Amino acid sequence: MPQWEGKTSMLPSRNCLGWLMLVLVISSPLFVIFLYRDAEQSILQTKGMMKVTSVAIGHFRTEYNTFPISSKSEDKDVSLRSGGPLLAALMGNDKSLNPRGIQFVDLPFAKPERSGLIQEADQWRLVDRWGEMFYISLDTNYDNRLVNPAQQVPSKWFPWVKVPLPPAILNASSAIYSSGPDRDPTTWADNITSWR
Repeated sequence: MPQWEGKTSMLPSRNCLGWLMLVLVISSPLFVIFLYRDAEQSILQTKGMMKVTSVAIGHFRTEYNTFPISSKSEDKDVSLRSGGPLLAALMGNDKSLNPRGIQFVDLPFAKPERSGLIQEADQWRLVDRWGEMFYISLDTNYDNRLVNPAQQVPSKWFPWVKVPLPPAILNASSAIYSSGPDRDPTTWADNITSWR
């Protein structure tokens, strides 16, 4: 008959399991707090980048009495993304839109999980924390009224939920928003806007 005395079991003791449970109970709220703070920092960083861009657009308009875009429509506003000629004009690189070469904005380069500039081919793009370009609306008919982008797109996930609709018109000369963590501009629950 084999001797089992002195052999240790491969199963953890009850005391060890108790300590493991205690560590999980203590660390879980800390992990949730860490995730919340990371999400909050992402929102603040994105809002900061939108504010800097909005101020630069305002200064450009004050300096040149126009917006930093090549094609304008007198009867309707313009919607575009944060890249191309608009960004080149704000950075002072497009002499056709910004003849004096004034640098209206100094943007940081994007790093992993950070907003900023990235270069693709010969064009610069301004991206949010999730790597998506911002959406920009400009009041090119100068009536200080923009159609609220959130008003145009109903929720596709919860059409039966009755939520108050946002105002149809924004009293602003520019409006900027990010599609948020899900990178979908039609889901407004996580979109980050310059006007809210």
